[in-house]
Amino acid sequence: MLHQLTDLNNIKTFILGGNCEFVLKNINSGNTLDFQIIKSKVAVDRYNITLKSTHFEYIGCIKTYNNLAKTSLSVYCYPNEKLTDEKLQTASKVMYKLTSFLFNQNKLPEGVEFYHIGKCCKCGRKLTDLNSINSGIGKKCAENE
Repeated sequence: MLHQLTDLNNIKTFILGGNCEFVLKNINSGNTLDFQIIKSKVAVDRYNITLKSTHFEYIGCIKTYNNLAKTSLSVYCYPNEKLTDEKLQTASKVMYKLTSFLFNQNKLPEGVEFYHIGKCCKCGRKLTDLNSINSGIGKKCAENE
């Protein structure tokens, strides 16, 4: 079951949770793209982005940079010529746009809705508590944050 997140801080926390799966919906066309973002076990402050279809397809990464004032990030998606599938090209552009809008302009791109699939963005367990469902992070994981 899909659960919509509308609060920008919840969406940012969710994306950088380390183990999240979510759906982006174009409200004009009704088209959806399913993504997974997992924190790298090798590179510190790196999150790998994959597109879920029949299997997971790597499309890029998010790299965060911590300084005294804030966390900034860079998004690296494959150049279009490396992605042969049209859906992967679209997903790469959408993910770049989403993260750019969220972290640089502090808003969602126009016409996009953000949904999580009912699993904690940190541990991946099914969310059952209403507050956890509304935020996308489980109670224990939120306490440890």
